Amino acid sequence: MNIYGNRVIAYIFWRLILRKPRLRRFLTSLVVPDEDVHIELFGAHLCVNKRREIGYLRAYKNQKSNVVFRDESASLLNLALILEPSDTFIDVGANVGLYSSVLSKLLILFPKVNFYAFEANPDTAKRLKVSLEERNINIFDFALSSKIGKLEFVGGAISGVFGAKANMSHFQIAEETIMVEAKTLDSIGINGDSIVLKIDVEGHEREVIQGGLNLFKANRIKAVYLDGCNDKALAEFLESMGFTLFDGQTLHPVSVAEHSLLALHQKYLGGK
Repeated sequence: MNIYGNRVIAYIFWRLILRKPRLRRFLTSLVVPDEDVHIELFGAHLCVNKRREIGYLRAYKNQKSNVVFRDESASLLNLALILEPSDTFIDVGANVGLYSSVLSKLLILFPKVNFYAFEANPDTAKRLKVSLEERNINIFDFALSSKIGKLEFVGGAISGVFGAKANMSHFQIAEETIMVEAKTLDSIGINGDSIVLKIDVEGHEREVIQGGLNLFKANRIKAVYLDGCNDKALAEFLESMGFTLFDGQTLHPVSVAEHSLLALHQKYLGGK
């Protein structure tokens, strides 16, 4: 069926059912049970009734089937909640700029926030620059690692699995390699003393952090968000540097997260 046909059906459904609440309630009662269930949206727990909060239930099911909504929406919300007027946001592994584009809307409220976006994949970096061309964001098309030089990367079926070959996974194609310029965070000259650092680099997180040790030692890092990382040694390092660890989506305290980790420095949690 073409788009026109779908629109006709949607219009008929709207006129005949949605605008007749008693009919809609009756038809819904025939197919949807009247029972409460527990769901999670945007990393928050909700108790909903399958019949009376059907919209939330549908959103929950759609979220589960879509990796962006399932894995990114709650984390984005949590990062937005901790960004403050004088912060610096560093997006390492920016891809096409979802995090930087969404969070940089805060520039309307907090024009002094500094934004940096790094993307090592040359092809993806082209789209990143287009995504952020109207934003006041520093964009870099090279990799971040533990030392300056050249780093071998390997691709895969989608841009999101592009990563350093030393950390290669079964999502990548060993023969599809490319040499990329690599620098360290400490070598960039980052502005700001309250840094929120987001890292999504397919297993290369430890090297990125090693390249920014001076920022950590100077207590310039406010928060670290690690996407898709369950590195216990890295979590222990962050704790040793004065960070408290949370699940990046639910904000529940953790020792190491299954999927995403949000580490907040104790001085921003009322500590010394």
